[in-house]
Amino acid sequence: MSENQQDDQISPLDFGKYHSEHKRDHREIKSMPTKLSEPRGSIQYPQHVSVAIEDDTSSQNESRWYAKNNQYKLLIGNERTGFVKKVYSIMIIQLLLTVGMCIISYLSIEYRMFQLQNNGYAYLALGIAILIELVLFCIPKFAWRVPYNYILLLIFTICEGYLISNICSYVFDKYSQNGGFIVLMAAGLSLAAVIGLTLYACKTKSDFTTQGALLFMCTTSLLLFGIMAGVYYQNIINLLYSLICCLLFGAYLIYDTQLILGGSTHKLSIDDYIIGSMIIYIDIVYLFAHILMVLIACLR
Repeated sequence: MSENQQDDQISPLDFGKYHSEHKRDHREIKSMPTKLSEPRGSIQYPQHVSVAIEDDTSSQNESRWYAKNNQYKLLIGNERTGFVKKVYSIMIIQLLLTVGMCIISYLSIEYRMFQLQNNGYAYLALGIAILIELVLFCIPKFAWRVPYNYILLLIFTICEGYLISNICSYVFDKYSQNGGFIVLMAAGLSLAAVIGLTLYACKTKSDFTTQGALLFMCTTSLLLFGIMAGVYYQNIINLLYSLICCLLFGAYLIYDTQLILGGSTHKLSIDDYIIGSMIIYIDIVYLFAHILMVLIACLR
């Protein structure tokens, strides 16, 4: 039987089996030649290979600024260097603002007396600082979104600066002759400790970023010890408490420095510059505060 006769004998019901078009996939297949230099961090294909990409133009995402942080973005090379420079630049501005408030406490007797006679403002500043810190850590979108992250960080820095200047005002008032020298000594010791610990964090092969749970447990235990030290106020107990705090914040400084520098198990991503500057600032100012308290306890 000839081919024409076979075609004539095909029924209309069977005709669709031979001449119907294939159903198109719901995904749009695009030919995307890739180069060997891209994309970074994913599978790389030769230039002649075509890659099937799912068309996501129909997806509705109203907050893409937040969704883009769902996946960690690896920073390498110059990107990590730029991130470190940005973090430490913000931290230096925070420290300069804090130093300025301490200088005002030293030069202005009226401001110093206001701080010493109104302790309620110090507790208020502490509460606001803790609240902002919890917001930035527990709700990361506030730490990622501009300008809210900068506004919250500025308020946090002012509150912390007021607390540190309040401690300095107490020293200036109690030790009127040597108060400035004591504060400068504490600042010099803090600077030496920060430089030494930062260099150690950069050069050591030990990975301190895996010790976050241990540091948190030590912080919780130290918090309970601090409450006991406040209730049963004794010079030796406060001296011991401040010494332990110096060791703890020194360990936190190494931990946070490695988070910022990268190259360890855990590291900060490109959008965590506010978090990075805040944690380094906290380590430095509280290290300074407790070194100052150690010096005060030794002078009593």
